[in-house]
Amino acid sequence: MFWLKSCPKCTNGDLYESRDSFGSYVACLQCGYYLTQAEEVVLRYVSRLARQSAAAGGHQGGSEKVSHTAPALGTSGASA
Repeated sequence: MFWLKSCPKCTNGDLYESRDSFGSYVACLQCGYYLTQAEEVVLRYVSRLARQSAAAGGHQGGSEKVSHTAPALGTSGASA
């Protein structure tokens, strides 16, 4: 699988998924950065949300950029 312009290090790099004798990994084609397990989880979650949104007709063809950074633990979006 490929994720275009999704590298958290160089921001313009294209990520690809591969597998070797140690297991699967996601790396950047341009800078060679290997994602951590936490970064892979976030990348896959955001990708799944984007696919579901597009399938539901929620994507209007805009040029919004999806952030691949994880929210801080213990925070919620609602105020008390």
